[in-house]
Amino acid sequence: MFSVLAFDLGATSSRGIVFSIINGNITQQEVYRFTGYKYFDSTKNAYFWNINDIISQIKSIILTASIKYDIQSIGIDSWGCDFVLLDSHNHKLMDPLCYETMLMNENYNICEELPEYFFEITGIPNSPINTSSQLIYLKRNYPEIISQAHSLLMIPDYILFLLTGCKYSESSIASTTQLFDLEKRTWSKNLVDYLEIPMKIFPKIILPFSRIGYFEINDSTSIPIHSIVSHDTACAVFTIPESSSPIYFISSGTWSIIGEKNEIGLLKSKGLSTSYSYEQAGDGKILKLKNILGMWYIEKVANEMQNTTNEHFNIPDIQELLMKKIPKNNVIDLDKIKLSSHNNISKSLIKIYGKYGHMESIDIFQIIYQNLAFKYADILSDLNHNKYPIFIFGGGSKSKFMNQLITNITQSKVIPIYDEASALGNSIAQFIALNLIKSKDEAYKLLKNIFDLKEYTPINNPIFNEYHLIYINNKRGNAK
Repeated sequence: MFSVLAFDLGATSSRGIVFSIINGNITQQEVYRFTGYKYFDSTKNAYFWNINDIISQIKSIILTASIKYDIQSIGIDSWGCDFVLLDSHNHKLMDPLCYETMLMNENYNICEELPEYFFEITGIPNSPINTSSQLIYLKRNYPEIISQAHSLLMIPDYILFLLTGCKYSESSIASTTQLFDLEKRTWSKNLVDYLEIPMKIFPKIILPFSRIGYFEINDSTSIPIHSIVSHDTACAVFTIPESSSPIYFISSGTWSIIGEKNEIGLLKSKGLSTSYSYEQAGDGKILKLKNILGMWYIEKVANEMQNTTNEHFNIPDIQELLMKKIPKNNVIDLDKIKLSSHNNISKSLIKIYGKYGHMESIDIFQIIYQNLAFKYADILSDLNHNKYPIFIFGGGSKSKFMNQLITNITQSKVIPIYDEASALGNSIAQFIALNLIKSKDEAYKLLKNIFDLKEYTPINNPIFNEYHLIYINNKRGNAK
């Protein structure tokens, strides 16, 4: 048996999972899951990450896992953009800023100060959560911190440094910063100089599958630590089998990411669009990504109606009921409803559509699911996905109803991939680094033996086609 320990760190929860190769199969066993490491400092009016707590949990999980398993490698992936600054003695200067600080009204427009060539060089549009924007914020609010900084490490890079003593940044997580040159695949000196940040604080870029160092359990035992695809989205996409064609995918969760994986030359030949982010996939290819609100709408409406009616809504039960209902001619722009709803989406929908007849709770859920699927299809169409298979992962991928809905509207095969896709991609990269498997395709064959990868095939429904066309025409009309 060969076992690796994959840490998948998320903004709301994190987990350590042991993956093992046993008799030609890959198995997984969660060791521990933890939450509660984001906090708000009212004196600074900012959100931070309790990075010491994260490190403590990780070390505890390593020790627990090493008692039961012969762990032969450790890898870490996480969300992007956020980072830690160290002084000349490698001490943390402050807890890392949480990207949510940059979404506050007083900080939101900082990104607009950056020139257009930041996007042209990096492929990352100006956004308040980017590392580049956070550095401007820190220079203004904590100039003494910036002046003392000798190292900048992204969240997974900092954790690996504490475990091994080695400072590196893996390409996929570095590419989330808006300071990483898309073509040269290294830090952009021009952009760093623009921010008046010392270039020396940025670590050497490395690729996945590199052995970084060792974590010492005790005087006689140490575990190798490898760089994997450190950005969690890229890590999940890493589980998708290789293809000579473009790969299209949806990360379906509270936030949804719709994207394409392709060669940089092919993407650049079409022209880079500021509507998308272009990030390193970790294997030499590029991810073209669009980030939108996804299942947040369902969670929000369920909470609203529960508070209004005292009725408990079980989402799987709702989806089961929706599978038996015919499509509705209620075509809306969810983002506009959100902006105009005064924080109550269900009330706004009842006001709009209730005048046409009585609306039940199930009708509101149907409107949101249907229009969210239209939005996914619209973005995929913009990506020229042309009915290639769509791979879907994340919490939303467990919904049979939503998967079939996306399939019917796009008229494309939808393939949900694995639970804990980021952690699984993390483990595959480690197995490749250890030469226990030779490629992702070999890993995919092992996984098919134990995961029931149901494929959803399109059912041609003229009603869906008609309503989707109305959605598209409405969008075009609003754009004029």
